[in-house]
Amino acid sequence: VARKGHRKAIHEIVEQYNAERELIQKQYRRETWADWLRRKATEGDGAALAALRAREAAQGLKGNTLTGRGRRINGTVDATLDGITKKGTIIYQIGNSAIRDDGAKLAVSRGVTPAGLEAALRMAMQRYGSRLVVNGSDEFKERLAKVAANKGLPVTFADSALERRRRSLAGTTARSPRTLARSPLDERTPNEVLG
Repeated sequence: VARKGHRKAIHEIVEQYNAERELIQKQYRRETWADWLRRKATEGDGAALAALRAREAAQGLKGNTLTGRGRRINGTVDATLDGITKKGTIIYQIGNSAIRDDGAKLAVSRGVTPAGLEAALRMAMQRYGSRLVVNGSDEFKERLAKVAANKGLPVTFADSALERRRRSLAGTTARSPRTLARSPLDERTPNEVLG
């Protein structure tokens, strides 16, 4: 009887030890440098985000992307921060669409909705100004041109064929006050914001 009592006591002690050990390991687990930087960047540390993006492993986004070089436009986009990768890419969630931001380009997810495309265009305009460079599939470019035209966004595309397409679509949609404010002969620079 005493032996059973000792075994039971030893078994309980071992279980308690294992539970405490597991708790300590979770609380003080070792992180890799990239994991630590990612956690700090998610908490809002700009230096950690910059360090993630500067690492050798970080490479530019590919696929359907938006970028540009110009003056920023003020405004807000209703996007939810979904996470930050070990390469320093910020992922935003807009409805069922995702936008990835590596600091130099914005990439949109496959199957992006028109609302997601509009959000991506507005986000790109905030970061890069109204003159945007678009890379990706012809279908992606066509969808962007349609959204820009339908929403009357004050954006121009660096690709002349894409810009012609956007203008032709804008001519077939109802004209907004912004498009009426600029005549076809207006010689302002394409990067200038209409107001």
